[in-house]
Amino acid sequence: TTDGPTTAQEPTQVFPPVCAGVVFTGDATVYGNTQVEQMTTELFQQVQKESGDAGPTGPMVVGQTVAVFPTAADAQNLFDTQMRQWQACKDKTGVASQYDNTVNVRVMGSPSVYSSVEEFVLGTINEKTVPGGQSMAISMASNGGINPADACQQAMGIHSNTIVEARTCQWPELPDPGPAPGDSQFPPKQEPNPAWAAPDAQRLVEAMLGKIR
Repeated sequence: TTDGPTTAQEPTQVFPPVCAGVVFTGDATVYGNTQVEQMTTELFQQVQKESGDAGPTGPMVVGQTVAVFPTAADAQNLFDTQMRQWQACKDKTGVASQYDNTVNVRVMGSPSVYSSVEEFVLGTINEKTVPGGQSMAISMASNGGINPADACQQAMGIHSNTIVEARTCQWPELPDPGPAPGDSQFPPKQEPNPAWAAPDAQRLVEAMLGKIR
């Protein structure tokens, strides 16, 4: 549990750096220069899957943030700014990977698994008006070949002067890729698909919004 904005351990941990809010909740790049009065971030993480292990069920990582602002206008300004920023990250304002031009966000030391690099392909932003407020969510996936395939969802919601965030990640169950082509010892790599991500973060954000009075 962390009070106040959190900061990536290395300035270059996320590329493009302005996309840190797409892969972390409560990040200082999002809240550092705002009028936020109080905020708390919690991170829950299960043990990483070992080779041959089916791994834990449900989300492997859950991050959640609650932030309170002086006015509803202050909170709405952050929410609207992040919606524009998420869209810009999806539209590739920078080259996230020198190896794959379809990658939107590159993370060193991923927030979802203890690996050296995660390269996420982002899906579309899902906006909703829900009981208690407004929410948006974006799903993403990575499949580097060496590490297990990874699928996450990031969500943010607003009610009056309060912002809530959630991030959930899990190892997706992928369909059988078929036999290895030619003389290769490895099956064909499956391109990362944001649809692999379960909508857990969006559900969590909606539940959090429903508790705000």
